[in-house]
Amino acid sequence: MKKRCQVIFLIILVSFFISCGIPNYFFLEDSDYIFSSSKESETKFETSLSINDQEELNKLEEGLGMVYFYYISTDSTNTTKFISEFSTKFRGSIGLGIIGAPNDLENGPVISYSTEGESNKYDLYVLTTSLSNPEPPDYHELIVLDSTISFDSTFELKTEIDGTKYISYSNTNNDINFLRSNQSGFVPFSEEIDSDTDLDYSQISSTNAPIYYIHIFSSFTAQEGNFTNRWWSKLEYLGSLKIS
Repeated sequence: MKKRCQVIFLIILVSFFISCGIPNYFFLEDSDYIFSSSKESETKFETSLSINDQEELNKLEEGLGMVYFYYISTDSTNTTKFISEFSTKFRGSIGLGIIGAPNDLENGPVISYSTEGESNKYDLYVLTTSLSNPEPPDYHELIVLDSTISFDSTFELKTEIDGTKYISYSNTNNDINFLRSNQSGFVPFSEEIDSDTDLDYSQISSTNAPIYYIHIFSSFTAQEGNFTNRWWSKLEYLGSLKIS
């Protein structure tokens, strides 16, 4: 009788998986991809991304969506707290990604936190263009894959005719002029910052510092293909651009 019950249970279990489908996940270990960057000057740096996991890449419908973020401060060094916050809010506790996040990157900071015992608030925003905000699944751009990938790009701070700054981004596939989250240029002097409207300058709006830095972060995501999750890479710090 016991054996018969076990057989019946197995038949029910197999029927369940056949009818519902077994989940198929896209997943890369942190060691499967490498971000690297090299500083050319205080206003220019180059980056590279390499990925090597053919089995997982074969699951993709077209490619990976790349997203670029920024944080503004008077400090030339970056804050690493964004990386752990991003892991919680985007990657999920087991690294398979949180479905639906982020679908809308245009309203306010993507990540915010305040340091313990301090009144300072740290905000991470997404870069935009004059034409649109990044949207899923491609976000800023779609990285089309073959097998092993090596993806190189350049970030350079340039000046508009009116004196505002923008970030010139280029690689073999694309040339993009990146702006702030509100689709306006980076202001050249801190005394021109409006604390009521330039919220992405919250770290320096009251300092009147003559120099500040735009810190650039990146993450890429897999959202369309032969898998059921929305996977995010770890958040990576790429480099800084100096405004003076």
